[in-house]
Amino acid sequence: MCLIAEIGMFIFGLLALIRGRFALTLRRAAFGANARVIGVVLMLPLPLVFGFSSYVVIESAGQEPAAQNLERLARLETRLTLICLLTALGIATLTAKPIVTGKISDARQDAEGGELPPGA
Repeated sequence: MCLIAEIGMFIFGLLALIRGRFALTLRRAAFGANARVIGVVLMLPLPLVFGFSSYVVIESAGQEPAAQNLERLARLETRLTLICLLTALGIATLTAKPIVTGKISDARQDAEGGELPPGA
């Protein structure tokens, strides 16, 4: 179940990282460096849990990992996913600015340093 959330967070994080925009609501979004930080935070759980899982499997030396280790890994995965999600939402809440429809908002121009990307 956590894997589905991690994949979704990874996709939204990648989009925020590439586009430099993270929509919090229909009327508020984070732009620029703030959105990219949110993107990185959203992408963190999937590779970290993969690394921890690999370590647990390698540590078991080719045998079946102990049930206790798998339970600890599941709890760690859940906590890590929730921490990253809440951190990203907290950053987005604190840095989101209103979106102005029909024209480019001052918030986006401020976040981009006055320069707008092509096609904006």
